[in-house]
Amino acid sequence: MDFSSKEVLIMDSQRKQANDQSSISNEMINIRTKNKDYMDHAVAFLEKRDGLENCLSIAMYASRVILSTSHHHQQQQHLAPSRLERFHESLRLTRQALHLGKFIEDLNKLRKLEFGSHQDLMTLNLMAHGGSGLHHFLEQFLWLEKTGLISDDGGGTFNKLDKLSNYAELVGYVGSLGLKSISLVETLQRERNLESRIRGERTASSSDNNAAGGGDHNELVMISGLKGEMIKVKEEKLKQQIQVARCFLDVAVKLALIRGEHLYFGNPFFAALKGLVLSILTTRKIWSSSY
Repeated sequence: MDFSSKEVLIMDSQRKQANDQSSISNEMINIRTKNKDYMDHAVAFLEKRDGLENCLSIAMYASRVILSTSHHHQQQQHLAPSRLERFHESLRLTRQALHLGKFIEDLNKLRKLEFGSHQDLMTLNLMAHGGSGLHHFLEQFLWLEKTGLISDDGGGTFNKLDKLSNYAELVGYVGSLGLKSISLVETLQRERNLESRIRGERTASSSDNNAAGGGDHNELVMISGLKGEMIKVKEEKLKQQIQVARCFLDVAVKLALIRGEHLYFGNPFFAALKGLVLSILTTRKIWSSSY
């Protein structure tokens, strides 16, 4: 091998090393970019009050699940449950603090309602936003009482406010359940209409094929577009079914807790587990929409 051949090999080796280093640098840049995007996503998520509240809810309901399952061990483990109870109470108060002023959102929604049209929807909207707004408004005073800033002086006023707040929240849940159910019924009707249109287009296309011996491109495009719309409707239907199921659980658990029932929906473990699952689902939804 002559000198020029060796020089070419050396240059090729150096070029390969440079390319490898460049690819490694690009990978590092991509990793940093992904990390940066993830961090930006996390910041955008935590900047939202709902995002931060749901993170607290996950921790709060997780601690409540542990407390509800470890109740029979409290005789043997006095220290751990008491610490966990204090942790749970701290999370609950912090979460209530995030609700300060939240009733204004419900008032704003009520203000934008168009009175006089769709009486059934109007009633459900009044129940949903009115009940939720009253609940959040009363919750502020309950939070102030829990923090010790104001006291009841043994009059039982805050117990009455707590009961009224629970009833208002129940009314809000019932209104939301009605609204979500109506939306689901409308989506199911859209799905049936699309199915009928697709069957009609297929029948017409089949007739044209038999008559002309070939397919119409416009009809195929029409059927393809209807199928794409059907996919979106089915996705929307699934989301609404989950929302209806969630609202039903909210109503069932709140009603059981108000009535003091401790079986099935009123069971502390079930109520805590339900809250944990719904908090995770809500957090996932907010996370997806926050960036």
